[in-house]
Amino acid sequence: FDGSGGYLEAEACNHPIQGSANEVLLAALALLPECLKGCDAFLYNHIHDEIVLDVAEDTVEAAVTGLAYAMQSAFLQIFPEAEAVCTGLVEVKSGCNWAAAK
Repeated sequence: FDGSGGYLEAEACNHPIQGSANEVLLAALALLPECLKGCDAFLYNHIHDEIVLDVAEDTVEAAVTGLAYAMQSAFLQIFPEAEAVCTGLVEVKSGCNWAAAK
């Protein structure tokens, strides 16, 4: 995009990206209950392309693994040919609150 179309051109270029990211997020949310089985964790919120969980301290490691798996699997459901770019695609952090996890 060269900027000559202004806001509407930028919006038109960004729409497919935002739509695809939303599809991945929805697929990840659908996979989440199965991926978090056995964890004392629940969905607290989701913001744009982030999923925020409330997790008991003793199941943080399992929840981190489950969340990463759900997000990568969701990405591959939407973009099945993209397996080569999945390595390092998902970043999961933990902390005592959202600010500490950022």
